[in-house]
Amino acid sequence: MRNRNSKGMGYLLLILLTGAIIGGIAGDILGNYLAAFEPDWVIGMSKPLELDLYLIKLTLGLTLRLNLGSIIGMLLSLIGYLR
Repeated sequence: MRNRNSKGMGYLLLILLTGAIIGGIAGDILGNYLAAFEPDWVIGMSKPLELDLYLIKLTLGLTLRLNLGSIIGMLLSLIGYLR
């Protein structure tokens, strides 16, 4: 049985995403002053996948952009989640 106060997987993903976004923004700001926060690692597709079905045209793409700030933000949010 699931405890009423237990936190689910969806809540964890939301917390990690929020930490990554806030940390990424902070990393972009700090990248102007500290060289360690400057590089970005981009994971994903360089060109989106297009599927043209004549009536409907679907364009699918996913890119994950990480920097040191977003990684630190995710770690801090994970620590906060586990407490």
